[in-house]
Amino acid sequence: VGHKKENMFQERIGCYSPIQSHSIPFDAKSDSMNALVNRLAKNDIVVLAIHKVSQRPANSFGGLSDLPDQLIDTLLKLNKKIVAVLFGSPYALNEIKRLEECDVVVAAYEDQPYIEDLAAQGLFGGIAFSGNLPVTLNHWKGKTGITTPDATRLKYTVPEEVFVSRATLKRVDSIINKGITDKAYPGCQIMVAKDGKVFLLKSYGHFTYTKTHAVNNSDLYDIASVTKIMATTPSMMKMVDDSTLKLDEQLGTYLPELHGKNKDSIIIREMIAHQEGMPAWIPFYLRTQNADGSLKREVYRKTFSDSFPIYVAPRMFIAAHYKDSIYKRINECEITPGHKYLYSDLGYYYMKEIIENKQKMLMSDYVMNSFYRPLGLATMGYQPRLRFASARCAPTENDTEWRKQQIQADVHDQGAAMLGGIGGHAGVFSNANDVGVMMQLYLNEGTYGGKRYFQTNTVNEFTDYQYKNCRRGVCFDKPEPDPKKVNPACDSISLESYGHLGFTGTQACADPETGMVFVFLSNRVYPDDKPNKLAKEGIRGKLMQEFVMEFCGAKK
Repeated sequence: VGHKKENMFQERIGCYSPIQSHSIPFDAKSDSMNALVNRLAKNDIVVLAIHKVSQRPANSFGGLSDLPDQLIDTLLKLNKKIVAVLFGSPYALNEIKRLEECDVVVAAYEDQPYIEDLAAQGLFGGIAFSGNLPVTLNHWKGKTGITTPDATRLKYTVPEEVFVSRATLKRVDSIINKGITDKAYPGCQIMVAKDGKVFLLKSYGHFTYTKTHAVNNSDLYDIASVTKIMATTPSMMKMVDDSTLKLDEQLGTYLPELHGKNKDSIIIREMIAHQEGMPAWIPFYLRTQNADGSLKREVYRKTFSDSFPIYVAPRMFIAAHYKDSIYKRINECEITPGHKYLYSDLGYYYMKEIIENKQKMLMSDYVMNSFYRPLGLATMGYQPRLRFASARCAPTENDTEWRKQQIQADVHDQGAAMLGGIGGHAGVFSNANDVGVMMQLYLNEGTYGGKRYFQTNTVNEFTDYQYKNCRRGVCFDKPEPDPKKVNPACDSISLESYGHLGFTGTQACADPETGMVFVFLSNRVYPDDKPNKLAKEGIRGKLMQEFVMEFCGAKK
């Protein structure tokens, strides 16, 4: 109310919860008021932020009208919960007659961006409220106030609070900008937190090298294999907690169709630690093309139908039965004996089936209902084009071989695309902030926002090394304990850390020893995936090393 543009208050709330932002001036006509109420009617909670309130009582504190009262009265009749936040003099609270009937009232004193930021964080538990009114008002006596618990969600702060120097951030800027100049990626997002305090959340560059769309913190990236720890991992953790999944059980126990096949006796723990001997991947899409590269008509159509219901890409739908062909090839593929480590996506195809069979719903719905929505993740999820404008998603590869189009708001991975964009190994889109929340959930050993999602011992089991001579946890990648081998994270990170890399140019990592959460998202595969300068130049490792060394120095 009283503010025409989106501001820091709304931007910060977006880090905690999906929101719809609206604005209305103090002198709005009844038609505008009615239109706003109609838009608000489908929401259960309305945050009523009152801006542009003068510190002086003259002229109703700068033009404060009865519009807030009208809004409160209407919303109360609609049984909405109302959180009112006044950015101005606390005496102005006397001017809003029905304010005391709101569920929550925050006196924020000043209409400044840093105050807007802190008010939003206080509402969502990023910081604690402890202030008391210094004056007596019509509805409240002096010294009235509510003290809220210590932080239960991420706090957004300045680097000095966690003893990170501005010189380090300048070096980080330099590393990232050099990567853009060298065309390792056109743009990126980075999020870094220590001890639950986010001190760096920043976007760089553009979606493409034409520089028509500058990257924003709210934009989405295809996180590729980071999907494994954002979707499959939490699903498995929850099922282990519920005793509906045992890591040391055979695969055939959960998938009876494998009985009598060479996958029947594979142990879940071995499979998910990439020691089951399956191939790294299978290019399923190649068999759906003719010799000249055109698509086989019995497999694809340009329009949706009952026989071709699975969306792959714009004007590309795959036959309903083709999922069976994909799993038939996985079921029949050879297994290399000896339980030697070989990174493979194929086990995650099986985990997707197990999760969906047990939960009796699509994996996309299960993770949204069980984790993403309760955690307040505004962007994370499968099939982003069903939830957002495609223009908010960074484009990935210009696929000239199979889909014959630029891929944007659709999963880059071919196998996941052939399953409708929902894979256990790929398919999730997100911004860096939401990936960071998930990593903080793991770092908190299963709790976030005052709610427990997983048992502590389950998180610890999944994030620990599983076998000798293998750097994998359950789903998670971990540092290479052998100093003679290349470390997938950075050289100085602790062996307690865990995370994952993604083919599209993404990485998420958490380190219990330093309290660090590190997230880097890019579309390094634009316009194609070769050469992989991001990996060759070790950019993600260089960035992480900057923070690890800073934290180790602070710890000492």
